[in-house]
Amino acid sequence: MSQAYGNMGSAYHSLGNFKQSIEYHNQALTFVKLLGNRAEEGSCYGNLGNAYHSLGNFKQAIEYYNQHLTIAKEVESRAGEGRAYANLGNALQSLGNFKQAIEYHNQALTIAKEVGDRATEGNCYGNLGIDYQRLGDSKQAIEYHNQELTTAKEVGDSAEEGRAYHSLGRAFESSGSISEALNYYRSSVKIFEQTRALLQLEDAWKIDFRDLYQVVYTARWKTLLKNGETEEALYAAEQGRAQALMDILKNQYAFVVDPSTSVEPNETISYMLKDLSTQTVLIALDKGFIKFWLLSKSKKIQFESKKLEQGSATLMETVLKEIGADVGVQCENRSLEELSNDPPSSNRGKIQSPTTT
Repeated sequence: MSQAYGNMGSAYHSLGNFKQSIEYHNQALTFVKLLGNRAEEGSCYGNLGNAYHSLGNFKQAIEYYNQHLTIAKEVESRAGEGRAYANLGNALQSLGNFKQAIEYHNQALTIAKEVGDRATEGNCYGNLGIDYQRLGDSKQAIEYHNQELTTAKEVGDSAEEGRAYHSLGRAFESSGSISEALNYYRSSVKIFEQTRALLQLEDAWKIDFRDLYQVVYTARWKTLLKNGETEEALYAAEQGRAQALMDILKNQYAFVVDPSTSVEPNETISYMLKDLSTQTVLIALDKGFIKFWLLSKSKKIQFESKKLEQGSATLMETVLKEIGADVGVQCENRSLEELSNDPPSSNRGKIQSPTTT
């Protein structure tokens, strides 16, 4: 019975229904306590910590992770101890306590090496890379993310490989190496495209994968803009928006678009430019900025970026006049894109505790 409740809790967690997940994991916890199974009790605490972490209640998550750690030490489960340390590090990372997060992630790394768990070892390298990146040490972050990438390739973990490429892109972007960052972002998108195709048959994607997948697209078009490649940035933004739309159709309406019938964004936009009867403005949001691309028949694509400091309607009119758009211009909002380039740290690299008994 505890196994069934635990599996239900994990299923609801994967669907993003964290409150329902908590209910089932609490029921699993009640049963394992009655059975006196301390090892599984620890795993239940770990799962509850993960659910509260995903809800953004990091302090409650830390309490459960500490209970998991105490029991793992009591029953001498080194693997369980390593998971608890990793999760504690992730929670502290989310709270901005990066130095203490490094301590816990290093402890998790030591145990992963000790028990020969290469997949978890790679995950620990990734978490340490994020810790150092948040501390502003891009050089150290790059070293850890390269180790993460190497390990991910060795164990065949494509999702971790995609995360590593994305993290390397962020580190190089922070250090001012835009061209190198762009290459890593492109590699990340390529890996996630391949992984996404494999997941099309799944009933639900894990929330962290869906979130990071969109963040990767956003990182690519924003870096293309920094590199002065405005047209390719438009294609990348359009591609990310289209993928987000397909995900919504799939998740909310069970409508799946056949990948073989998809059209590349650059082909779609080239077709639009040939047959546009009116000017079209495509929009993407980037934190406190709004990006505009003006498409006109047989004319070069124009680009403008403005800070959001005034009413959106007034800003829209001002920018349209500046880029020479006619009155009554047709606008398409591309704001389905992620608004942040930051990976969702509350979901990144979290170690899910086992729920079987």
